[in-house]
Amino acid sequence: MVLGPIGSVVVVWTLSAQEQGLYYLFLSLVSLKAFFDLGASASIAQMTPHLCKANGDGTEGPDSSFIHVAVSWMNKVALGFGLFCGVFGIGYLYWSGQASVATQAMWLATVCTTALTGSQEGRLQVVYGSGRVDAISKLRFSSLLVQYPVQWVLLLSGASLFSFSASALAVYIFQRMTLRRKFPALWPSGDFSGVRAKELKTELGFLIRRASLTYISGVLVSQVQQPIVFKTLGPEQSAKLGLSGMIGSTLIGLSSLWCLTMFPRFARKVAEGAIQDAYRDFRMTFLRTVAVATGGFAAALVAISFLHYIPRFSERLMSIPQVLPLFAALWLGNIALSMTYWPRSFKVEPFAMVACSQMIVSPLAVWFFSRWLGLTGVGWGNLCSWIVGVFGIALVTRRFIPSFDRRPKVSALDIT
Repeated sequence: MVLGPIGSVVVVWTLSAQEQGLYYLFLSLVSLKAFFDLGASASIAQMTPHLCKANGDGTEGPDSSFIHVAVSWMNKVALGFGLFCGVFGIGYLYWSGQASVATQAMWLATVCTTALTGSQEGRLQVVYGSGRVDAISKLRFSSLLVQYPVQWVLLLSGASLFSFSASALAVYIFQRMTLRRKFPALWPSGDFSGVRAKELKTELGFLIRRASLTYISGVLVSQVQQPIVFKTLGPEQSAKLGLSGMIGSTLIGLSSLWCLTMFPRFARKVAEGAIQDAYRDFRMTFLRTVAVATGGFAAALVAISFLHYIPRFSERLMSIPQVLPLFAALWLGNIALSMTYWPRSFKVEPFAMVACSQMIVSPLAVWFFSRWLGLTGVGWGNLCSWIVGVFGIALVTRRFIPSFDRRPKVSALDIT
């Protein structure tokens, strides 16, 4: 929250409006990684708490076969993403009139570094799912202390969008060195072609298939507006949406940290059969999430109002009437996504139908409202999508809520 706004100031003062619009477009296009991830990173985090065992040294962690399966899977995801999105992005940029050699080179650098960092998610999610949330949080925080200074120095030296890929590469190197030093067990040795590894790969693949539609929809729901606005309203409007959305998602999205950090505890207690105890933890965490999201909503509106008085920011930001529906959608989205942590503690993915509905509603609503209302319509399109989403997610989550005198409402179909 401290470094992000400083970074935004540097971005606004060093990039032109068109370059800034390209930057947010790049962020949206690399989110296509979800089409290759298909929920694999989240599925690894879901499986890990159910596979932890004693290592003999007083610690717990998944067996080496699962580590191998998880890392191998994410390496393939990264390779597929890099090859496809590099070509796809070049085609989209040509179609949007951005055919310069410099733009194409900046895009390829962005894709390559995104693929590298994505390949590391296998190990990061194993550590996170093992309950070492503190270690992963500290590592990601330290990574920001590497990323931002590198990015700012390069931006101020005139490196333009190359600064973002260079800083991402620095983070990849730093994280890999730290993981290797602190968690050498993440690089297991031996033959992993046996029955155990095959069983784990099959189980992971099954969970990913159940999760794939949900996570693909996340791209269309949360990222589709940027390419639509860039194409229909131009780079300058895309820059306004990107910067305003970043402020809202940062302040409102802070609330997601509560359920994110507590998820391994929920899942571990569910695996041990302490379902009512796990649900009490979830309920308290969810209430904190709602409170923090509401405070973040108010803070985001104050931040937008204040920044309108600062030179250069005033012409790079949406107005208060424009951001109100957008921030309302972000608030609803964070509340809805926090609900999903409870059912996922049971190692299931029951949100396919909700995801399918949002996957259809979101791009159509954003396209329709933006053509009708301009930049204001993007927020209304997102709000329509999340009204559908929160209703569906609440109905699904309700089936998993336990009563204090009977078992939770989980059917055999949900478990299989």
